[in-house]
Amino acid sequence: MKKLMLILTVCCLIGGGDLLAASLVTGPKVVITIEFGSKQSVNCLGSGFCRIKIGGNLKMGDGTLAEIQFNEETGKLEMIINTKTGISAEDLTQYFSKNIFKVDTDYTLSDEMCEQLNIPTDFTIKKGNYSVERNDDLLIVQF
Repeated sequence: MKKLMLILTVCCLIGGGDLLAASLVTGPKVVITIEFGSKQSVNCLGSGFCRIKIGGNLKMGDGTLAEIQFNEETGKLEMIINTKTGISAEDLTQYFSKNIFKVDTDYTLSDEMCEQLNIPTDFTIKKGNYSVERNDDLLIVQF
């Protein structure tokens, strides 16, 4: 019986260490709704983000539905969009057709979003061109 308890304890310690290591790879995922530039308002011209809000509505017409997650291993924020359920055909063509997502101006995430993602407040997605990885029905962009 003592031998069995020792084996179980060792397995838990080893397994717990693996779980801890795995949990350091990525942070929590947050569902967001994105409004892209140029079509939403006069104050939001160009490409990239006009507004990002926490939560989502599966009905199209409310913006693009995505998930974001901070990857602690790479130090980058990842945005994942399902092309079948999260984005209109128009936005898919306009913003992702060349496998580049262009951000015209820096975009600072809200304090609430940073808190939910467990990242420093005032995290900013910098102006630039970001490559888009296509994986089946998913678009993945790393900032």
